[in-house]
Amino acid sequence: MRLLPYFTISICLLVSTWTVSAQAAPIHAAVAQGDITTVHRLLREDPDARMSRDEQGRTPLHIAAASGNLAIAALIISYQADVNAVDNEGFTPLHLASRARSAEIQELLVNSGADTLARDKAGNLPVPEKADDTAPVQPTVAETKVGVEQFSASITPKADALTTKATALGLLSSRLLIGDGEGGITVYDPAGKRGERIACPIAAKDVLHIRADAAGIWWMTGEPRRLLRYDASARKVTCYDISGVRLRPNASETASPPPTSFELWPGHVVFARANQVVFLDVEGQIKATEQVLPPDLAGQIRRSSMTRLSGADRNGIVLVAGPSTGVTEALVWRLVDGRWGAPIGMRYQIGAPAFVTPNAVTILTNPTGRTEKPVSAPKGPPREETIGGFSRILFHNGDAHKIEAFSEAPRRVLNGTLSISSDGAHVWCADGSILSHLDLSLGGASAFVPWNPPFGAAVDKHWRIAAQVVDGSRVWLATQNGVVRFPPDAPGAADGYAGYVKVPLGEFSMQPKTAAEKKIREQVIAWQGVPYLWDGATKQGVDCSGFVMRVFQTLGIKLPHNSKDIGLLPVGKRVRDSLRYGDVLVYPGHVGIYIGNGITAETVGGTGGKGVSYDSIWSRHDVIVRRFL
Repeated sequence: MRLLPYFTISICLLVSTWTVSAQAAPIHAAVAQGDITTVHRLLREDPDARMSRDEQGRTPLHIAAASGNLAIAALIISYQADVNAVDNEGFTPLHLASRARSAEIQELLVNSGADTLARDKAGNLPVPEKADDTAPVQPTVAETKVGVEQFSASITPKADALTTKATALGLLSSRLLIGDGEGGITVYDPAGKRGERIACPIAAKDVLHIRADAAGIWWMTGEPRRLLRYDASARKVTCYDISGVRLRPNASETASPPPTSFELWPGHVVFARANQVVFLDVEGQIKATEQVLPPDLAGQIRRSSMTRLSGADRNGIVLVAGPSTGVTEALVWRLVDGRWGAPIGMRYQIGAPAFVTPNAVTILTNPTGRTEKPVSAPKGPPREETIGGFSRILFHNGDAHKIEAFSEAPRRVLNGTLSISSDGAHVWCADGSILSHLDLSLGGASAFVPWNPPFGAAVDKHWRIAAQVVDGSRVWLATQNGVVRFPPDAPGAADGYAGYVKVPLGEFSMQPKTAAEKKIREQVIAWQGVPYLWDGATKQGVDCSGFVMRVFQTLGIKLPHNSKDIGLLPVGKRVRDSLRYGDVLVYPGHVGIYIGNGITAETVGGTGGKGVSYDSIWSRHDVIVRRFL
């Protein structure tokens, strides 16, 4: 029998592997469209969908392999799909992955048990592409050694460390590392409430990034780009001039700008961009991937065409690529039982950070706008709960090619410049001045909105979060108002959670519990769609305070027909700790009723006003919360 090269394929075969017939199951269309969210939902609802066939006899894994979608292929395999299933032509998924020239999917299939000797009806082998790990490595940096200088550390006691306008944060055991706008690092001891600032005479720019390991505290400053390391035993600061470290795909292309962040690998700092991973040791020597990592892993990374490093530690590496479509592909390599496995693929909206921890890889996705019906979740980890219109946390526990999705962070919370910190058990996300917290072990989620800023300060100026670092169930935050460990043990009567109001998230928070709350829900539904009318208070037309007044009137509670007066009433309670169903939210010149999960019922006027309808709390500032129930 004649063996065709893997790249020889007819037009008919190309059409057959990419076309989804009208008789195919919904999962086939979702795979062909690259819609991993729908694929995951369909597999959860019916795991047997993994073996459904279209009229060409193709399974969903065949389609993922033919289209080169690593993330979906890994997801389908995690549901125990048959990696050796054959279609009407005798093709296994490995045949199609080979013909699509997808080395990553080939490797995934082979590591999952694909038969490399399976022949199609024409007698052809899959012929998986064999990586040439012995090929010469292209130069990845302009120089092989950076400039290194050493200085005696300038150490200054700093009793007021938490008032620093920090630009970056890190942790070293129980101590907090605070980077400032002058290139210095303060090591703060929360137990002793004292700190020491470490400075270098040639570092006077904003600290961009901080990490710590056994070799010391590492931090990066702005232009000219420098990497600094503090050795506590020698009380020395070593300065590495990395302004000339310009990562590039190969020697012939124009050098890219120097790196803006880094991660730590045992004995090295690691930078990555444009599918090149470069290591810098403490002596200032620059090393390519193959000089540090095992050859098989180095080869996988070099072939991945990833654009940047998103996370790394001794347990794993996360590399991501962001094509122009706005969708990011992430590849995650995990070290399990001392061996590097095949890459786990994830597909999500572009711009999302990722974190590798000893127990998990956590990736935060930007919102996709997809709305799904809420589903109940099993108790205990891992837990999945999908809530309409929410962003996603993708969580991989390293045990299998399986991705768990946590969808409890509201779209508005995560719609701005994102930062995220995670320790594998807790995830803290920040968007501007809003926080959200996910407990991955228990599955609970909550958000925090800054509605009690100190000193009467404007939220955007004093509460925008510049940096954060997770510390167990809490997180250290750096704002223009200083550094705070959040949340405190208990909310205060004057400022709630250090200036924030807690917002429980999840479908449960939208369920009224008392008879009064149920009455409010009935009234909110009954008033939906009533048009806006200034000073109105009937179902022919109503304004914001008129709507709130009439709803509470049915409970025998008299409120004035004026939003400002409602906020100043001597009756009722001023809420500063946690929102509850039926709370009244008073904004400047406006008022609404809170119905849980970040949603309000209110009358919307002005241009495009919808009358009585629903809105959200996430863009609201200067809010007074009153409780009359």
